[in-house]
Amino acid sequence: GGHNPDAGRALAESLPAILAGRPLHLVVGLLASKDAEGFLAPLLPLAASLRAVPVGGDHVAHEPQALAARAERSGVAARACPGVAAALAGIAAEEEPPGVVLVCGSLYLAGAVLRENGTAP
Repeated sequence: GGHNPDAGRALAESLPAILAGRPLHLVVGLLASKDAEGFLAPLLPLAASLRAVPVGGDHVAHEPQALAARAERSGVAARACPGVAAALAGIAAEEEPPGVVLVCGSLYLAGAVLRENGTAP
């Protein structure tokens, strides 16, 4: 989870060592109360693509289409997806060479991903 400008900067600073030249694919969902512009600004220059997803539940979130449009204005290939599974399937279908996928944004989104993978408490 990471949902504010400081988290975006911290992620961006740590990614070069992890990427090791591989492309970065972002899967992002953010609550409407969060600064999407500030969070994405340091990450988009590193990204090969972005898939914007809903946060889920009863949470008021940024529309995935708006997040995708923001990324596209920065020159990043972006799409809105109905959920994380669809985003990952799309990345896998288009991915060449293998890259790194970072699911980030809302802590609610992170929790949902962990629950779906059976790793949440």
